Amino acid sequence: MRTLRGLPTLARRVVGSHFGRPEFPYKLNLCLTDRCNSRCLACGIWRKEPGNELTLAELKEFFRRSGRFSWIDLTGGEVTLREDLAEIAAAILGSCRRLALLHFPTNGLLPERTERLTREILAHAPPRLVITVSLDGPREVHDLVRGVPGSFDRALETFRRLRELRGAEVFFGLTLTPWNQGMIGETLAAAAREAPGVTAEDLHVNVMHVSGHYYNNPGAPVPDRRALLDDLTEFRRLRPVRLTPFAFLERRYQSLVPAWFSTGRSPVPCQALAASCFMAADGTLYPCTIFDRPLGSLREAGFDLARLWNSPAVLEARRDLVEEKCPGCWTPCEAYPAIAGSLLVPRRRST
Repeated sequence: MRTLRGLPTLARRVVGSHFGRPEFPYKLNLCLTDRCNSRCLACGIWRKEPGNELTLAELKEFFRRSGRFSWIDLTGGEVTLREDLAEIAAAILGSCRRLALLHFPTNGLLPERTERLTREILAHAPPRLVITVSLDGPREVHDLVRGVPGSFDRALETFRRLRELRGAEVFFGLTLTPWNQGMIGETLAAAAREAPGVTAEDLHVNVMHVSGHYYNNPGAPVPDRRALLDDLTEFRRLRPVRLTPFAFLERRYQSLVPAWFSTGRSPVPCQALAASCFMAADGTLYPCTIFDRPLGSLREAGFDLARLWNSPAVLEARRDLVEEKCPGCWTPCEAYPAIAGSLLVPRRRST
């Protein structure tokens, strides 16, 4: 069940990160595994050689030493391929006492397992658990993009199962790629046929990115910009305006896509290595999912993120981010914290 636990702390930390670099990040983007049972056209994580991922014992030690996060996004690969997912969540919730939000995406290929793991996570009473089920088009398109026949039907079954669980907020997540452009309306209609009551409010839309160290998709075809902007316009037309913080962040994210296209830079000051960081499955620290710059190893740092956070390598990378010496991106993982703070402190940059 959604609670206000952790939200005041998160709000203070969002604002504070724009007045000066915090002594510890409030948001963690944590890859739990590179294993994936999808074969997506837009993403090459499934082509990686999996292995050497942080064990449950290592993750427990990490959160015991680094339990100051307010917002955690768990990602993969496919996170439900980790049978210990609920135990990892328990370690997070036991150590991060002021956590406000725990989120993970899933491809929905394992409906029964995903429901069971979610029930087990909910038993630990997370303050707010958000799950995004990937949906990349109507049935034929989704199965093509995901590379596994039957993906659409299993994703819809997963969505229906999770929607029945009290305490979980469940949405569809559509990533705009060259293979599903112009299909937002069709996708919504197809989802509504299989899960009556689904509306545009149940769909979150973002834009495909290219990354070497995370997505493993250098050279992948990218969406046509004009068609992508048309899709976002259509989505805003379909989706009613809601005065909720997340709905506002998402609309702001989408409205700034043209600015990102025109410059190749984040339209608002990036907060990577100030508000947030990205941890690969093997415990390597990166600024984010796009900037391929390894900054240290959790294993070598004794699983204490604070030891890495103020290291010369991290501080230098943060300066380079401020000076826009990075690939430039507009991923929701980094854009949402940046937007949230810039609304209140629009002209400042953290160093």
